[in-house]
Amino acid sequence: LAAAPLQAGQAAKAMALFQAAADQAHALGDDDRHQHARKGVARAALSNNQPEIAITSLQDDLAKNRNDLDTQMILTEAYFKAGLGDDARDALTNVYAQAGESAYTLLWIAKLATQLEQPELAQTSLAKVMPETLTSAQRLSLSDLLLDNRQTAEAKAALDTLLNDDAT
Repeated sequence: LAAAPLQAGQAAKAMALFQAAADQAHALGDDDRHQHARKGVARAALSNNQPEIAITSLQDDLAKNRNDLDTQMILTEAYFKAGLGDDARDALTNVYAQAGESAYTLLWIAKLATQLEQPELAQTSLAKVMPETLTSAQRLSLSDLLLDNRQTAEAKAALDTLLNDDAT
């Protein structure tokens, strides 16, 4: 119910609905639902350009469960948008440590690492991406990130693969 306004671009309304859900879950002692609603508050706050609210919303949750990759990613983005570069870099390193082989997560890390001027982390993340598992949109994103990180030959190869796959 609260996600619909967020998807419709009504971040403030979504934030209020997620907050009400979080308050209700907390009152009922439903920790899982409370955490889920707090993530919703944080996502809505980021969409509403209020990263400080996202940070406040998630720091306690992350302290309870350091292995929650979704919470770490939202918090990392919030640190970045709040201008807390050192915190964002530290959090991004933690996300990378748990990323595994998820193409979505590795591309997300590479993009944010590039924005945070961490070319080594960006390049390491890009190197772990398995191009054959990517969608066309992800391959295009990969080629853009490779270019941003001055990996011209790799970017050309990713684009060639994209064009060849689309031609067949």
